[in-house]
Amino acid sequence: MSAPEKLPVDVEGFPDHDFTPKHADRFRRRRRLAIAAVLALAIPTFLLTVDTGSPLEYLSLPSTRPRDTSMCDYYAQRTRYLNTAATQKSLVAAIVDAAFEGVLRPGDFLKGSHVDLTRYFDGSANTTNVDGVASRVSFLATGRDGRTHGNCRFHMMKEGMYRYFAGLLGCSRYGNTVDRYDGRSMREVHKYMDFEGTFDWAFFNHQFALGSLAAGFSARDAELFELYLIDTFGPRVDATGRGQPCFDGLSSDSVLPPPLDEASVAARAPEIAKQLFAGTRSHGAPTVIKRTVIGRQEASRPASTPPPLLPTPPPLTTPLLAPTPTATVPISTDASGEKSHNILPVALGAGIGAGIGVIIIGIVLAYFVIRKKRIQRRKSMPLMTLKSGLEMSKADAPARNPSRRVDRSEHGNVVGKPKDTDASGSSTAGKGHKKHDSVGVRSVRFDGAGNE
Repeated sequence: MSAPEKLPVDVEGFPDHDFTPKHADRFRRRRRLAIAAVLALAIPTFLLTVDTGSPLEYLSLPSTRPRDTSMCDYYAQRTRYLNTAATQKSLVAAIVDAAFEGVLRPGDFLKGSHVDLTRYFDGSANTTNVDGVASRVSFLATGRDGRTHGNCRFHMMKEGMYRYFAGLLGCSRYGNTVDRYDGRSMREVHKYMDFEGTFDWAFFNHQFALGSLAAGFSARDAELFELYLIDTFGPRVDATGRGQPCFDGLSSDSVLPPPLDEASVAARAPEIAKQLFAGTRSHGAPTVIKRTVIGRQEASRPASTPPPLLPTPPPLTTPLLAPTPTATVPISTDASGEKSHNILPVALGAGIGAGIGVIIIGIVLAYFVIRKKRIQRRKSMPLMTLKSGLEMSKADAPARNPSRRVDRSEHGNVVGKPKDTDASGSSTAGKGHKKHDSVGVRSVRFDGAGNE
């Protein structure tokens, strides 16, 4: 059976155009241009947006907290670079977690008063208000390693304290517009906790002041925060000099206390300090408190240094947090006595923003120049279509094929190149074979009798 004859390729039948989709290059160019435009707009927007607390705003922060900026907003920006709900929650959580490292450890407070707050959390006393009934509720659990850990109730309590203390610290987002505290008031929570005659409540508040120091607060702001806690949750002293119960000064109309008024707290610092021993039993501590907290020499303080809110801090109460001296941070003032702001961070931020803008503009210009050169080089190249490619392939076929022609006989034997002949028609020996002269196996036929 002979091989099927190959049909010739009709080159003229092909369309004279390129099948490569031209919209592919156009789509890639548009995509690159869109990416460059998004980067050119997103980076300056991120650096210059004040509402999200940009890094440029962090560079322009003053060294000391302005009075018109809350502690939460200032230290969230200063310690975590951005002032967002997430960074504010991280700051408050750091304060609460560090405070509980000291709350759950017994210690001495104000030289002579031993304090152990674990009895309020281990379920050994009826101190928890459960639907108006004094109950024993444990917030602690012992692990397999023998150590005491907080259980699920403990972590739920801390989550509520995160939102509550966010409002105390003046967070503008977390605890205000995001995850606002909606639990019970502190008077209701501590209804069955008897703090009369003890320093338990003051010890608890002091641990939160130490926690704020560990989170990055300045010594003056930590003292201000502790005075605010004492004034808000501590016992009040009436006109007769008798101390009222703790949390009695809280309003029953709102679950959150009034916001921190720095001017009022600083002006009433000596009066608030007296609340530390209002209504407490005599442990030899009131005389020490009056001498250490209130009776400090004012003449030994430099005139340019603002007075500390509490001249001498209470002694160390927890082995985890080291004692921090209550040295105040001096505020640089000009000749008029007003605080002078440091403009170096502002100038540095503006320079960085301008430099980044120049770099982005240079990248965009370089992209357009390179793109233009590529388009010009592509236009200068010859257009290669399918039709022209087949014609070039057909023209180059003799050069690529060998000179020896191959054909087949009727029996399938391969024959070589025919012999060369001269003009007279005679063949030249030794220069090939005739087409019907087989160079392979000779085909032999036999008849029925076996004769060749």
